[in-house]
Parts: sequence; C-alpha cells; structure tokens
Amino acid sequence: SSGINAEYGVSSQTGSQAVRISGLDSGSKYGVKCRLRVRVGGKLFLTDFSEAIIVTTDLPDGAFAEIDREVTDYAAATSTQIDNLVAKTNQVYDRVQSFSTTANSRIQEFTTSFNTAETESGLVTRAAEKLIAGLSRDNCIRRGVRYLGTATAVHYNVPTVYECLERCKAPEVLSVTLSIAPNPEKGKCECWDKRRGYLFDRHNFYTSVNRLCWELGAADNEKWASCTNLNRVHSGSTIAVSEGLASIKECGYACAYRDDCAAVTYERDTGKCYLKGSGSIGASDVGSDSLDLSCVIE
Repeated sequence: SSGINAEYGVSSQTGSQAVRISGLDSGSKYGVKCRLRVRVGGKLFLTDFSEAIIVTTDLPDGAFAEIDREVTDYAAATSTQIDNLVAKTNQVYDRVQSFSTTANSRIQEFTTSFNTAETESGLVTRAAEKLIAGLSRDNCIRRGVRYLGTATAVHYNVPTVYECLERCKAPEVLSVTLSIAPNPEKGKCECWDKRRGYLFDRHNFYTSVNRLCWELGAADNEKWASCTNLNRVHSGSTIAVSEGLASIKECGYACAYRDDCAAVTYERDTGKCYLKGSGSIGASDVGSDSLDLSCVIE
C-alpha cells in the first residue's frame, strides 16, 4: 500500500466509476483496499475495508525499451570489465607471489653464504689469534737461561717445559726453570717464587719461563680490549718507564717481568710505558690507556 487516501463520489447507483490516483510509480504493483459510505433512510453508514486488490500500474509512453537495453548492455559491459580486472589482479598477485618466493630463496642463499663466510672468517681470525698467542708465549720461553732464587718446589723426570709449568701451578709460583740435555740433571723442574728468580745465568742446558708472561699470552685480542681503560691513567706509583713500545700489550709484557708491577699506563702518541704498582684506574687523560694485569689473566 502506498498510504494514499482518496475519496470519490459516484455518479449513479448502478454505473461504474473510474478512479485515478496520482503519485504512484509506473510499472509497480500495489495493493488497493476500499470501503463505502452508504446513505440509507437518511442515515450514513461506513463499511470496513475490503480485501486488498493487487493492481499493476502501466509504464508511461516513451523509449523505455531503449533505456532498458542500454542499462542491460552497461551492466553486461561493467560485469565483463570487473571480470577482466579480477583476472589481471590474480595475475599480478601470482607474479608478486612468484617474485616473493624467488626473493626469499635468494635472500636465504645470501644469508647462508654470508654465515658461511662469517664462520670461515671467524675461524681464520681465531686461528690467527692462536698463532699470535703461540708466538707471544714463545717469547716468554727463555732458552739457555736459568733463573735462580728460592724454589718453592722441585720436580724430577719432567720431559718438557710445558709439563714443568703444569707441575708448578701453585699460586705462589711465578716462574719455572727446566734442566735439559746434556745436563746431567735433565728433567729437573724448579718452581720459583719470583717472576724471573732473584738472579739468572745464561747456560745452554736450561730453559726458563715467566708464568705471568705465559698466562698473558693465552689472552685473545678481545680480552685485552675489554681490560683496557681508554683515556685513563692508573693511580699506582710509577716503578719504571719504558719507551718505544708499539702497544699496550707490549707494555703489559714488560710489566710481567717486574715482581712489583701490577698495572700499566701507556701513552699512544709517545709509546711510553709506565709500569705501575698496585692501585686502581684513576683520572681521565686523553691519549693514555691503562690496564690491570690481573684482569687480562682472569
């Protein structure tokens, strides 16, 4: 129902009456209900609404068939364009997926190659560090030199200086001397309480090792770097000064041969090495680096 109310009079009691209602849409269906007012014996009676009568309004005159065809054609063309767009979108999606798969594969290959190179580089670096450490430790072995002093322990039938170091592992042992052939005391391992003994004599039948120097040689570059306090001086009293050293590591090895040396301060510009007694890291000083030997051998 459109909700439109209209009243029409009848021209006769037996004739039909045409009813025209404006405001309805053409080509639409409506349910029409009606009721009557009847005058009988001078009284006016109003009936109830009748059942709905379904009516269909006519299309007005005009080129609506052409419009309908155009609309149908437009809808069909639009549907075709949408289908084509969906197909192209799916093609682009497939290409993006293919590219993504290829890119991920290449990235994985690159990552694998990079990790392999990094691993091999790390192995080379560690091998180089071990070689350097071995050479540094070799410098700690004084062939043809005998340390003298107070021995904390003596071991016999020791075949190598390395085993001599293992035998002399007590905390108070700071150096060792091994007698070698043709010395009649071959295999005698002496453990000293000083870093190089009270005295030392050159003799072809002995090999001596400073334990602190040996332990410093075991530290890698990362350890030395972590123990170095950049642009800081050490507060310990200066025992001695060495000049012309190339690095703080050389400075540390110089300290290893002084029984009273515990730390160093190294001037990068001048190459001066200040051997220090016990103390702590002190004030800032641009160009001077310091470290405690105890940190390096921890």
